[in-house]
Amino acid sequence: MAKHQSKQRSQQHVSNTGTKVAENSFQMQLQELLKQKKYRQALEEIKKNQRLHPDIEFTPKESEIWLLRGQQEFQKQDFKQAEKSFVRALEFGLVGEVHYCRGSIVD
Repeated sequence: MAKHQSKQRSQQHVSNTGTKVAENSFQMQLQELLKQKKYRQALEEIKKNQRLHPDIEFTPKESEIWLLRGQQEFQKQDFKQAEKSFVRALEFGLVGEVHYCRGSIVD
């Protein structure tokens, strides 16, 4: 019985360590994509990573990345896509003040 509990704890520790390594690796990759302003790719990586590791937390939040993507699209005058991204930011729970400008949502 004690042997079984010890083995369980050992497996749990290995699992937690593996998750931590994956979390750190993903966080570094995410930060690099954000630094390069590759917001679409960052969002794709988040979606892929959440399927593999649903318990991993990361910063910034997905809603904040949608906001950054919307701002980028707005600056490129892609207002239709910017509006979609701003709406997604709100859907994912972005907290803050929202303004309307030229028929599009901007922060």
